[in-house]
Amino acid sequence: MKKDNSHNNQNSGFKTPENYFEKFDDRLFARLSLKDEHPEVTLEQETGFTVPEEYFNSFEERLFDKLSEEKMETKVIPLFSKRTWTYVASIAAVVLLAIPLFFTNTGENEIDIEKDLSNIEIQEYLDYFSSEEFDLNTVEFASLSEEDIAELEEETNTIENELLLEYLSNEEITDDLLENL
Repeated sequence: MKKDNSHNNQNSGFKTPENYFEKFDDRLFARLSLKDEHPEVTLEQETGFTVPEEYFNSFEERLFDKLSEEKMETKVIPLFSKRTWTYVASIAAVVLLAIPLFFTNTGENEIDIEKDLSNIEIQEYLDYFSSEEFDLNTVEFASLSEEDIAELEEETNTIENELLLEYLSNEEITDDLLENL
């Protein structure tokens, strides 16, 4: 890391006369005593900065002249610019294109009868509904009254309940056998 010697810059442009600080006290006290003895005498102070004559008297006029010349135009930003519309349209397009991706049926929930049901189960189903109890053609089925339909529904419900109880009782037996092994 370099040392920062910026405070020791010899070529800064500012120089003090020789023996300036040695004689400074004497000169300061001489001026102060002169001011105390003769208050009407003002000490001229030189700062090194000068302002042209009449500068502050004409400053206001020059300022207003510059302001009136530059007539600044304010930038008006519309609420609905082309850029805003393109952002909104692109977001809407992305959303509309993404919706079908989430709601399309991929076929995972569909039931494939051939995979899920064995041939024996299909045959039992066909045998059950082709028995004499359900041997109705369309003309006979259309002529059934509401009471007949209710009676058929009740019979099928009792048959389904009996089959369900029989199935559950068999499952319990097999579960018990598996646990005891």
